[in-house]
Amino acid sequence: MSLIKCPECNKMVSNTANECPKCGYDFQVKRDLNSFLIYLLFWSIPGILVILMMLFS
Repeated sequence: MSLIKCPECNKMVSNTANECPKCGYDFQVKRDLNSFLIYLLFWSIPGILVILMMLFS
């Protein structure tokens, strides 16, 4: 377990916390967005490569 800084109130909070105990900032929303962006990048790059291969073959 490590500590991260809350972007709203700058209090040190556990990296496993779902929200900041001081200000209530929701860390789960940020984790969900990061997971979605990683998923999107993971699948879009191979998809673009397949399309390019089909166009130039």
